Amino acid sequence: MVHEIPAGAFLVDGEWTGPSVDAHDERTAEVDVVDRALDRLSTSDRTLLALHHYERLPLEQIGALLGIPAKTVKSRLFSARRALERALEVERR
Repeated sequence: MVHEIPAGAFLVDGEWTGPSVDAHDERTAEVDVVDRALDRLSTSDRTLLALHHYERLPLEQIGALLGIPAKTVKSRLFSARRALERALEVERR
């Protein structure tokens, strides 16, 4: 029989402490919700969000990569974030 022990758990007085499996399950469920919400977005919205929030590129560099002005990147990022918020609302219902 295999027992899953959450990362960060440790044995104290014969009992496991640290993050619970339930917390892990909740986090996994939230990641699934975000993944499904991102799938609802257009490719261009996902690209902008990934370049800015995951790759941490500045607006100017994103604009240079995409061939658009930094102000346009900023405007499109605003729209992409709103689209993600709406998609998250749908997925959480």
